[in-house]
Amino acid sequence: INDLLGTEIDDGVVDTIGGWMYSVLTKKPEKGDLIKKGNFLFVIDKMDENRIERISVKQQPELNNVEPLRNLEEAL
Repeated sequence: INDLLGTEIDDGVVDTIGGWMYSVLTKKPEKGDLIKKGNFLFVIDKMDENRIERISVKQQPELNNVEPLRNLEEAL
């Protein structure tokens, strides 16, 4: 994902984007949860019990913080 988007997503512990999202969120992930990182929004599109199965990435104007969000309205 870093090569594709030109990001630096790495916490030194996880190997997948879903694992990274788990590490950033402070609760069990749910469909619709968002994380903003740089100028990207990472949105959980599909969960399979405790596994993040599909995400979408939306490019936004430059954002400076990494933080979990509850919904898209919170990000805009």
